[in-house]
Amino acid sequence: MPLQPWVLHFSSLNSSAVAGLSSTTLNALSSTAIAALAYRGISSISTAAIAGLSSTNAGALSASAIAQLSSSQLSNLTTNAFAALGTTLTGNLNSAAVAGLSSTTLNALSSAAIAALSTSGISSISTAAIAGLSSTNAGALSASAIAQLSYGQLNALSTITIANLTSSSIASISTSGLAGMTTANISKLSSAQFAGLTVAQLSSMTTSGLAALSSAGVLTLTSTQTAGLTDSQYEALMIR
Repeated sequence: MPLQPWVLHFSSLNSSAVAGLSSTTLNALSSTAIAALAYRGISSISTAAIAGLSSTNAGALSASAIAQLSSSQLSNLTTNAFAALGTTLTGNLNSAAVAGLSSTTLNALSSAAIAALSTSGISSISTAAIAGLSSTNAGALSASAIAQLSYGQLNALSTITIANLTSSSIASISTSGLAGMTTANISKLSSAQFAGLTVAQLSSMTTSGLAALSSAGVLTLTSTQTAGLTDSQYEALMIR
């Protein structure tokens, strides 16, 4: 079925016209019209207009429109409207928008939407936002997202959240990230999580970090996993 003329009108609005839309105007549009809305000028729509956007219409925004939203616009969406962005659209957020996400907006997302979150900008999310991330949503982060986390972000995660990460998530942590983790967080790794530790990860760890690993977990490590350790690292790992 061809688009109605009024829908085509919204798809061809120029950037200044889009930027001038108010929340009243935006919410007066149908989901079909919102979906057809030209992405040009989206990033210039006022935060007040964005703040008043209904969850229904937020969920109807196109992927190209979502990609234009700034971090300040996203932070002004209601939690319900932000959650309505959905699985497909969270993967289209630009790096600056991802970097500006707060713990409130992150936790408003479903686990599926968190898993689809664009990894661009993950390493720039504030430690305060990461610290407030629920263990459920932290566990839903994709392997590629986990790999982008710095040791500062990893250390901002609660020990409970660290303990709830899957072995595949642990395997995705960068060597610099694992090497820089605090002994408090390292000590919370479970025996099941030890299965995810790679040769490169273990060999990147400090002796104090290796010494902090639980005795029960150390016993599960294979000779393949410990093959890259130096004598001093092996000693720190095994002498307890």
